Amino acid sequence: MREKNQRVPRRIGRRHVLKTAAVTSAVVAVGGACVEAVQTWQALHPPRIRYDVFLAATATAASAQGLETTLRPDGPFTKEMMQTVARNTGIVMLKLTDNTTILRSACLAHGQDGLSIVTSLHRPFQGNAVGAVKASAAVDTVLFGRPRIDTAFTAIAASKCTFASGGSKQIPQDVALIGVPQAPFSSLELPADGIPIREDFIPSTGDPVLYAGYPDEFRDPNLLRSLTQGSVTRITDTQRDHPYTWGFTGLAALGSSGGPVCALVNGQLTGVGVTTQSHTYVEEVIASSIPFSKLRTALAV
Repeated sequence: MREKNQRVPRRIGRRHVLKTAAVTSAVVAVGGACVEAVQTWQALHPPRIRYDVFLAATATAASAQGLETTLRPDGPFTKEMMQTVARNTGIVMLKLTDNTTILRSACLAHGQDGLSIVTSLHRPFQGNAVGAVKASAAVDTVLFGRPRIDTAFTAIAASKCTFASGGSKQIPQDVALIGVPQAPFSSLELPADGIPIREDFIPSTGDPVLYAGYPDEFRDPNLLRSLTQGSVTRITDTQRDHPYTWGFTGLAALGSSGGPVCALVNGQLTGVGVTTQSHTYVEEVIASSIPFSKLRTALAV
């Protein structure tokens, strides 16, 4: 719903739309510290120009041109780096015991005993249950698929996985970590090797980053017909009181949540955050740094 007294949009060329479009004003987060961070962010960053129409138009145009991805080498990010991101970015589906499904963008990262699926959940894990209490529905099956690469989702029983997440006063970041065995991904036609992760990345305004994901407009029930959406951009906003929550401009929306944000660390492509957002569209994407070692030890009993 459009807000009253919204600023009249300025004219924007197609090239500008393809490079910068929209994403959300808020993180759907849990825990007092996380809620406080989001409220602070909203107060400092009121919604600007909305781009939902342009998002759908960009997806349609990309499909018509036969593009597999909007990722393009730019600045310090090479073609090989783009291929690494595409090879390890996908869609995670969590099938729960109450027959519901949670779906997010996600990426595969180097894990402690195999690979880790890094995403944003908006609700914490309690063991392998999703929600505020242990009585909440638990994860039954974890599925991960890479559009334009895999013909089907790789399914792994929850009993073979480990689950951890933020969303608390101790770990306010809206990040979820699912440890999965590497074997199922090593046997794929194009094996997934995982992206290195930098823990608790504290960004600086102007730092170049590469982000990717699958907003709903770029996603198709057939994995081979979906598009990887992403581009190179720069960090636009940081917060002194919440250094692990930061922003950048880009094209993202519902479904992009959990997609990787990468930077160059000592010249190496490294995952430094995940995108987090709700269903509204604004000009700025909110990202969370990844508290990797804390999440690995944050399993609830």
